[in-house]
Amino acid sequence: MALHDYYTLGRSGLRVSRLALGTMTFGTELGWGTDEDTARRLFNTYVEARGNFVDTADLYANGTSEEWTGKFIAERGWRLDTVRGVQNPAFQKVTERN
Repeated sequence: MALHDYYTLGRSGLRVSRLALGTMTFGTELGWGTDEDTARRLFNTYVEARGNFVDTADLYANGTSEEWTGKFIAERGWRLDTVRGVQNPAFQKVTERN
């Protein structure tokens, strides 16, 4: 299966790679994970293979994953060519009240 063998995501009309790039390890704030240069190489390898579906969340490395993913997308000029799957915060432990 090639990353550019896209399929339609539900009834949305979005055509995405069957294999998403998981970015949970982008950042070292939690004492583990990848540094920015390594994360950039992983991201670039994925998109050069024509992958277009990136999984990220604000919880991953305290937000670093989303910051770097956005930065990498911007560096490539891919704003409209990448689908980001963002995790639902409904399952987070509530530590502060609004």
